[in-house]
Amino acid sequence: MDDKIKLFVCENFEKEFKNVAKTQKENLNIYSFPSYCTSLKLDKQEKFIKDNLENLKNSICICGRFCELLNKIPEKIKKNMKIYQLDNCFYIFGKNKVNKYLNENSFIVTPEWLEKWKEIMSNYGFDKKTARKFFNESFKKIVLFDTKINDKIIDQLIDFSNFVSLPYNIEEIELDFLEIFVSKILNEFKLKQELEKKEKKIKELNSEKSNYIAAMHMIKEFSTIESSEEIIKGIINELKILFAPKQIQYVKYDGKDFLNGKKF
Repeated sequence: MDDKIKLFVCENFEKEFKNVAKTQKENLNIYSFPSYCTSLKLDKQEKFIKDNLENLKNSICICGRFCELLNKIPEKIKKNMKIYQLDNCFYIFGKNKVNKYLNENSFIVTPEWLEKWKEIMSNYGFDKKTARKFFNESFKKIVLFDTKINDKIIDQLIDFSNFVSLPYNIEEIELDFLEIFVSKILNEFKLKQELEKKEKKIKELNSEKSNYIAAMHMIKEFSTIESSEEIIKGIINELKILFAPKQIQYVKYDGKDFLNGKKF
């Protein structure tokens, strides 16, 4: 049995989560799903769902509250998942830090996002002219959350900055907040699993207890009966109550193979 915990995250944060996974004591596998807000390739999105339906069961998923992924996963699968929905995907790096830049009308990017910025612009139908118009009307600057996963990402940042004609800032991000966030999620997940195991065990013990009570009741009831016919009749009645069989047949056993090797 595979005891590894499966954690699904957006591809824009995959490398950060994989780095954090190395610091966790739990056996943790990181899987990424397509960025539904930047990748408009339906075949890629549909392929992910098709290929991971079984794998999504008994997994953890971290995504934005309005992530389209949640509308793609069948309800029967979601019931077997632990889903953490964030008001903003960047909150995995600290809510206060993110809100500070959002309040300054900043466009926040990650190294993974910058690695494919040209593809993203193309997906949205932007050329240089339309991109500059849109970004300058909506934002004042670009902020790279530099998580140190790509030493050459600055070149991509400069290219994107020139493309949309916006200045940029670099915010160095340590992954300690993300480590705490992941640890908390894993602890909650493991605790839930342990509670479910104990609840299952309690149900089994309660069922076993009920069987013992029924057996003791039968012994008590039959202890005052002297007729074997009455005992047989009483046992048949108890079996009807306990198991509701369609048919009961009493066969007296004298130690011999009365079935002659045949199945009853």
